[in-house]
Amino acid sequence: STQYRVLEASEHHVQLQLVLAWTEYMGGQPDCARVLLFDLNKNITGMSRSKRSRIWMPLIQFHAFVDNEAAIAIGKEALEAYGWKLKEKSSLLSIAKEVMKTGMLLYRIHDKPFRLSDPLDEEYAELCLLMEHLLFPLLMHDAGALLELYARFIRYGLQKGLNGSLAAMISGYELIIQRLLP
Repeated sequence: STQYRVLEASEHHVQLQLVLAWTEYMGGQPDCARVLLFDLNKNITGMSRSKRSRIWMPLIQFHAFVDNEAAIAIGKEALEAYGWKLKEKSSLLSIAKEVMKTGMLLYRIHDKPFRLSDPLDEEYAELCLLMEHLLFPLLMHDAGALLELYARFIRYGLQKGLNGSLAAMISGYELIIQRLLP
């Protein structure tokens, strides 16, 4: 009972800190917002990945375009928590291999109905949102790493089921591929 109250209090603390960070950010104090979330991320222990994603995603958003290296570092931390690795400075051969595998899969299933994701699979939904938030920071940082990561994730995601974030990722991925390989 006491443990439940502590967990509930911690949950409320995180929610309040998130609201405060967004208020600071929208009020023109992005540095204060970044510090609040960075401290919250550093000091929170024992939370599920899904709950921590509520901290990682705004951190990535708040750092994108301002401090892209920090956005990428936060993204790497979040991806590693989910068991995904961001390969940087990948070889063109490994990128081409992943892109071709994904291209063949998308071609094979393009005229078939997509299986929808389980709406109760909160972990998968949060991972998809996290991947979606990494689009612009990764594109600016290392487009090859983005293509390789998205190619792998799209194949994984299509097995788990389609949701809005995965559809957006596929669209962004296709646009990047079309620009690189007309």
